[in-house]
Amino acid sequence: MSLNIRVFDPVLCQRVFTSPRFVMSHLAYFIAELLVICYEKYLYVGTFGCRGTRLAWSDIPDHVRAEIERYAGSTVVQAVNRPAGFSPGLAAKLLLADGRAVFAKAAGSARHAFAPILHRREIEVLRQLPRSVPAPQLIGSFDDDDWVALVCEYVEGHQPAEPWHDTELAAVIATLVHLAETCTPNPIASLPTLAETHAASMNGWRELSE
Repeated sequence: MSLNIRVFDPVLCQRVFTSPRFVMSHLAYFIAELLVICYEKYLYVGTFGCRGTRLAWSDIPDHVRAEIERYAGSTVVQAVNRPAGFSPGLAAKLLLADGRAVFAKAAGSARHAFAPILHRREIEVLRQLPRSVPAPQLIGSFDDDDWVALVCEYVEGHQPAEPWHDTELAAVIATLVHLAETCTPNPIASLPTLAETHAASMNGWRELSE
């Protein structure tokens, strides 16, 4: 592992950071980031008493729930909704009649046109991930061109402490190293690289050089 450390001349840095182009572009970026944070706080964290815009299990159409249960291999006796996150669909731990648990996500285009697209992408990736990758296994998926649902194995976990505990931080770093080793080269040839998908947004060094 190597680190690429860049050292800038203080006078050059001052000139760049105070240029009108830099200030205006990054001010707009900062405002956008602030709006996203406030939006997330309002909808998902519950600062103003809201728990999120997730759908409950009972909100899912009957035919979609039937398909989820078919892939799960048992009927759902209890759904534990996960309110945090970004998509406006279902995200829930489903307790099954046979004692097992699975994790399910579902979204319809009428509520949010982009959410089913994200689910289709997730399904595509999960289907092709090698088992050496530490990710929940896809059990099954459903797509009727309106509603998209996926059922995955349930993995017990919790949010990390803030500030980090040393053991949790070490576990995250070890997992990232394992992911880098397992997924290099990219095991899914059809997927674009991070450089290809984020070239236009992750361009801070390029802006500085200009």
